[in-house]
Amino acid sequence: MTQTNVQKEIEELDGRIPPSAPNSRTITTAGAVALLATDVVVFFNKNAGVVNLPPSASWIAQWPKSDFDLTLIDASGAASTNNLTVTPNGAEKIDGLASVPINTDYGTMTLKPLPAGGWALK
Repeated sequence: MTQTNVQKEIEELDGRIPPSAPNSRTITTAGAVALLATDVVVFFNKNAGVVNLPPSASWIAQWPKSDFDLTLIDASGAASTNNLTVTPNGAEKIDGLASVPINTDYGTMTLKPLPAGGWALK
């Protein structure tokens, strides 16, 4: 994915996020990052690290009547050499996995919280 494709993805996301949704945020700090239940779109402009998801139930409780997904974007364009490792909370899984990497430059990952716990890749 190129930087131009990331810009296109950002524009498409902007069209899907209703005015009641929070602003996206950009992570620039090194090391592990804990995402919040209020996050909808998160841009990572940092070196490799672990991205800890919030409990899916907390995320669903924050957005009970929405059709939001959680979208993570490698804005640094360096994920092929500086992987972002996305990990669910506690015993939760992402499509049955304990973690999933973002390992392509300008890569994106879109996740849907599951009511029974955990996350599904979209």
